[in-house]
Amino acid sequence: MAIFNVNSFSDVVSATDGLLTLREAVNAANTLPGLDTINFRTSSPGQINLTQSLVITDNLTLNKPQSGQLIISGDSSFDLFSISNAKVSLQGLTFTKGLNGIRTGDNANLTVKHSQFLNNARDGISLSGTGNTLAVSYSSFKTNGRDGIDLAANDSTLTINNSSFTKNGIEGFQISRGRNNTLSFRAVDFSENGNDGINVDLGGDNRINISDASFHNNTSDGFDVNSSRNTITFSRVESSGNRDDGIEIDGIVNTVTITDTTLTNNGGSGFEIDRGATNKISFNRVAFTHNGADGITIIGGGGNEITLRDASVQNNINNGFNVLTSDNKITLDRSGIRRNGGNGLAVESSDNTFTIGNTTIAHNTFDGVSVGLASGNRFDVSNTTFQNNRASGFKILGSDTLVSWKKVTSKENAIAGFEIKGDFNLVTILDSTLNNNLDDGFNIDFTAESNTVTIKNTKFQGNKGDGFDIFGSNNRVALTNITATDNHEEGLELDGTSNTILLTGSNLSQNLGDGFDIDASATGNRVFVSHTKFRNNGGDGFDILGYDNLVVWNNVTASDNREAGFEIDGVFNTISIADSTLNNNGDSGFSIDAPGGAFNNVSISNTKLQNNANDGFALLGDLNAIFLTGVQATRNQNNGFEIDGALNEVTITDSSFNQNVANGFQIVAIGSENIVQVTDSKFQNNRKDGLGILGNTNQVTVVASHFSRNSGLAIANTGTDNRVTLSSLTGIRPTP
Repeated sequence: MAIFNVNSFSDVVSATDGLLTLREAVNAANTLPGLDTINFRTSSPGQINLTQSLVITDNLTLNKPQSGQLIISGDSSFDLFSISNAKVSLQGLTFTKGLNGIRTGDNANLTVKHSQFLNNARDGISLSGTGNTLAVSYSSFKTNGRDGIDLAANDSTLTINNSSFTKNGIEGFQISRGRNNTLSFRAVDFSENGNDGINVDLGGDNRINISDASFHNNTSDGFDVNSSRNTITFSRVESSGNRDDGIEIDGIVNTVTITDTTLTNNGGSGFEIDRGATNKISFNRVAFTHNGADGITIIGGGGNEITLRDASVQNNINNGFNVLTSDNKITLDRSGIRRNGGNGLAVESSDNTFTIGNTTIAHNTFDGVSVGLASGNRFDVSNTTFQNNRASGFKILGSDTLVSWKKVTSKENAIAGFEIKGDFNLVTILDSTLNNNLDDGFNIDFTAESNTVTIKNTKFQGNKGDGFDIFGSNNRVALTNITATDNHEEGLELDGTSNTILLTGSNLSQNLGDGFDIDASATGNRVFVSHTKFRNNGGDGFDILGYDNLVVWNNVTASDNREAGFEIDGVFNTISIADSTLNNNGDSGFSIDAPGGAFNNVSISNTKLQNNANDGFALLGDLNAIFLTGVQATRNQNNGFEIDGALNEVTITDSSFNQNVANGFQIVAIGSENIVQVTDSKFQNNRKDGLGILGNTNQVTVVASHFSRNSGLAIANTGTDNRVTLSSLTGIRPTP
């Protein structure tokens, strides 16, 4: 071990001048085995202008100059220091105007403290070869022509702490073609570099750990990975103000873990996978805010696995999360996607799988989730809220999308809570709430065909449009134990064609319009309703304005609606009602209206039409076929059954028309050319006639029926040209 005290700023080799230059000391140290030490004994700060590279081949320590910072300079045509197969430690030096400040070959072990690398033509430090070790602390790399540090070495270890890389011509730090390296950065700043703060370019299989670091205002990305199979960890990092992305991944099969980090105010996205594929990315407690494009963008290759936990994605100019490539697996957990200028989550590619739990997607300018013209995407959503988005909470424009919701709330969105515009999608919703949206709770748009929707134990409440609206065609919707209440239009509206609706165990009540409305444009639909209630709606309990629809009721209650319990305004519809109750409605229990209600076929069995404010059954339309079996039309405020229309055929068996305020059954004066057949029925205790015929040219046959205690006549025929046939009647009150 030798100690050399340098006392000259010159770069000469002279045995006779009585001075010791840095070059003389290095040359001497190279010839001596072991660790040598160089001290600088100059009396003032100074500069050594090298004429050629200093080559270090043996272990050496260069101590901090006593007089302050010492500048090592060249003419930008050669490396200032060249180190191979040596352990070198230096501090308090400034390297400037070299080709590279320091260049290493194989097996260099370099420690740098309190030093600067400025204005070198290429890199501040350039590492090549294999097996190098670099430790840098409290140092700066600034305005070098290419990179602050360039790593083109393999199997090397780098530790960089409390340092800065600023205003370098290309990258702050670059792995240009290194493999199997281990890098650690702590408390390092990468700012205002000509391209990226850190660029991991060619090579791969590197392990990179970054903590308490910052990437600011770089011309391209804060951090960019182009190579493959790297393992990268970020902790307590801020990447902001970069012209492109905060962090960008272009390589494949990388594993990236980002924790307690902020990606904000970047010109592009906070985080982007550009050309990368099959990467595994994990975000924990990361904020993606105020970026000029998306919070997160997935563009290039697919097959990535991405997990966000406790993340905040908000106030980005475009989308919060934008997926433009396929076959990705994405998990959102306990996160918030809010106030982004586009969609909260936009999916424009196919065959992705999303798991979303305990997350809020709210206040975005467009949809909370928008699935574009793509196919084969899968969504499993639970315990999540879609709120106050300026379009829909969740929208599907594509096809073959599988969506499962459980315990989800979609509320106060400017359009629908859930909207389908595409085809062949499969949607399942359980234990959820779609409420207070500015249009419909759930909407299947007119462009949507052949979708399958299954909803159970879910509420559609307080929406400004309908609770559930179906415009499309050939869709199958199964609703079990749903509640559609307090919506400003209908509880459920059907406008489309050839749809199949199964409604079971549900409650459609207190809507401002109808409980269920099949609108004028609706044709060829099949609706099956069982064990369901339509109550206290502002219009009808159930209303049909369309044509050629099939409606089947079983064990249904329509009560206390402001208008009718069930109303038909359309044509060629087929209705079957069994074991149901239509009572206490503000108009009739069942009504076929005029002039629209015609050519309908209605079968009602074992059903009660009671206590309605008008008739139990009002037939105002023409050319309808009505079949009643086991029906009780009792205590209605007008007639039990009234015909106002013409050319209708009514067949009544084993029914009762009792205790109505007016007649048990009446054909009013405008009712004409109707055919009525009554068998085994009862007309009792009505305040007027049991059966009254005021109209003309009607044909009425009554067989084996009972008339008693009616306040008027049992049968009163005051019309003209009616044909009345009576047989086997009992309890007939004599004509007064």
